[in-house]
Amino acid sequence: MRISELLVESSEQELKAALKTVIEFLRNRDHDKKLLPPHSTSGFINMVNNIASGANLNYELLDKIKSSDQAIGSMIDSMDENNIKFRPFGDEPGAPQKPQDTGSGGSKDPTKVVDAMAKRAASNRS
Repeated sequence: MRISELLVESSEQELKAALKTVIEFLRNRDHDKKLLPPHSTSGFINMVNNIASGANLNYELLDKIKSSDQAIGSMIDSMDENNIKFRPFGDEPGAPQKPQDTGSGGSKDPTKVVDAMAKRAASNRS
């Protein structure tokens, strides 16, 4: 690999990391406030460019990354040149309801699931 290819690859990874960071920040802030607001696309792009040093994100590049990166694309609900909406967590007022699973598996107690995960993690540490 050439040095120029390494630099391009590292800058793409830094840009994607900055995108994920800003998206998660805004999604969590909206979730805490129990809101589903659209955000300004230009404001969002400015936030990402401020985090990723030397990034020159624009709308076209954002659209390309949204289409090519599954993780980023799954966090963005819709976007255009003026507004961007992020996928809600699901419990905000006005969020579309997920269909309830009525299968034979039933719902598990969340505390039991977390306890089992903690025990597995602790056993893997030793």
